[in-house]
Amino acid sequence: MASASSMTTGRAMLREVSCQIGELSRAEGCARYRQGNTEVLCSLSGPLQAMDRVSDSEQAVVEVLVRGRDDTVRSGGATRGTMESERYEETLSTSELASVVKACMETAIDVHLFPRQKLVFTLQVIQDDGSLTSIAVNAAMLAAIDSGIPCTSTVAACDICAVDSKLILDPTTEDRSSSQAFGFFAHVTSTDGGVVASSTGGPAMGQDLFWLFHKTTKNAAQTLFKLFAKFMQEQKGANKTDTDAV
Repeated sequence: MASASSMTTGRAMLREVSCQIGELSRAEGCARYRQGNTEVLCSLSGPLQAMDRVSDSEQAVVEVLVRGRDDTVRSGGATRGTMESERYEETLSTSELASVVKACMETAIDVHLFPRQKLVFTLQVIQDDGSLTSIAVNAAMLAAIDSGIPCTSTVAACDICAVDSKLILDPTTEDRSSSQAFGFFAHVTSTDGGVVASSTGGPAMGQDLFWLFHKTTKNAAQTLFKLFAKFMQEQKGANKTDTDAV
């Protein structure tokens, strides 16, 4: 494995991105989000009254339920902040995936407006061909935007890996299984382009490669922010057309 300075670009672009907004009428927000052959349907319910044992007197409790994998798990007590992992695994467990989405949504949403209430995100994994963590975060972010709930920022996430000295953005399952280093970064819209969650690992992972991963995914996040705005604008246009037809 070559050093970070000698890395070449294997794939610098995201796979094809598509999104359908508002499919589920019973949810406050909904997004069916796809990158390549990985697809996630996310719905948001709430704010709902939280039970005393899980309520927070200062802010809303964010819960994440993941379906469509080998197990179905509700997010635990992960708190807002950066998630660091040095374990070399093919994928996060379902509970870890839920916790990452939870941390990202706690950052994006103005949760302090809803004390003693809860927001429930339900993620349905329709198909998984790599980069599931970032695609789940992006689906949840679009569902939150669709719901109209007040947000203090927008989060866009990207997976990345290094395969035989080549940098692969938005890797497939095959890419990831062949990688010597991998990373996940959730970037937030802010003046400093902060990272709300990250995970890296692999035998070739080092500080220089970390910062190369960070820079590459940050640029990809800017593309995603523009796509998110485009998707929501298209939905507004579709809603206006439906209203005019009535």
